[in-house]
Amino acid sequence: MGKRVCKSFHTILDVIFKRMSQGECFFVEVRLSRCSSVDDGLVELHEKSGGCVLSATFPLGTGGIHFSCSSMVLLRILSVQSYIEKGAVAEEFVVAFYALLKILFRSAVYLIPYHLIVILFMWSYWKTIFSTVYTAPPLFSISSSDVTRLRQGNLEATSGFIAELTNSLPVRCRNKDGGLRYCEKCQIIKPDRAHHCSICGICLLKMDHHCPWVNTCVHFGNYKFFILFLGYAWIMCLFIALTDLKYFVAFWTDEGRMQKKSQFHIMFLFFVACMFFFSVSSLFSYHLWLTSKNRTTLESFRAPIFSHGPDKEGFNMGTTRNFREIFGDSPFYWLIPVFSSRGDGVSFPLARDQTAAYHFP
Repeated sequence: MGKRVCKSFHTILDVIFKRMSQGECFFVEVRLSRCSSVDDGLVELHEKSGGCVLSATFPLGTGGIHFSCSSMVLLRILSVQSYIEKGAVAEEFVVAFYALLKILFRSAVYLIPYHLIVILFMWSYWKTIFSTVYTAPPLFSISSSDVTRLRQGNLEATSGFIAELTNSLPVRCRNKDGGLRYCEKCQIIKPDRAHHCSICGICLLKMDHHCPWVNTCVHFGNYKFFILFLGYAWIMCLFIALTDLKYFVAFWTDEGRMQKKSQFHIMFLFFVACMFFFSVSSLFSYHLWLTSKNRTTLESFRAPIFSHGPDKEGFNMGTTRNFREIFGDSPFYWLIPVFSSRGDGVSFPLARDQTAAYHFP
């Protein structure tokens, strides 16, 4: 008895349709293996007198997802055009077909939420990197001569000049000497919570930190996207680890029934997912805590200075209001990587009643 072995779905269809057109009969044999040595499924055609036997082997692990989809279509074609036309109904085929449906259902349960998470993760990552960079408006610009005057003069001699500069600006914070916060390189008066990034070479509104992982500054314009990026990375790693755990455990309990190649893939995926899950967890939880306090990373290390002195709680308006300042007022946009943060990045509400601009001595 000759044997044809083919793992290509399209090739096996061509062979089957050609033989069916010649009036040959097909018999179907289906084997299901929970931890098979077959990685991606196998279809075999065994020639015998009176027709051919189609033998299909399906792994029940994640490796057979795509092959199972094609094979189910293949078996359905055979059932309609071969079994029914020949007047023979096989109970084994019904059982196998039901088992394949279970495989496809589980595959859909895994793949649909996974790809949804991946799309949101990549979308957040893209927005974090390529969002608009928010810098100080032209109103805060000063000339090079003004910078020289501020740098060389003492605070008392320049108090009138400082008052003139800040009279029309929403400036609430000052430096450690009680003077005006300004940037010599950018030649601007720094808005509240703005800082100069030595890597990017510009002053950014509500700067949090320069992130080497995304190679850009996290600031007012992309802070929401950065938090979503961390959140979806955390969810994705958790999802992969949990869905892979079953097969990871099976490989250790059924060691003799697996391939070393498959074992390496599952082990590598599980350990990498767990490693990134724990590393992202610390960073994600830290930024959630900063959001609840309405602080930036820089402000958590060095408190902003007001007229009453340094105050880490200066911008803390309560957890709910702090959250809405980052994610916006509409819950519809909270989990979507679109800009919805409150304000303009220049002025911020204060916890204390400080409605008037500071007057420097």
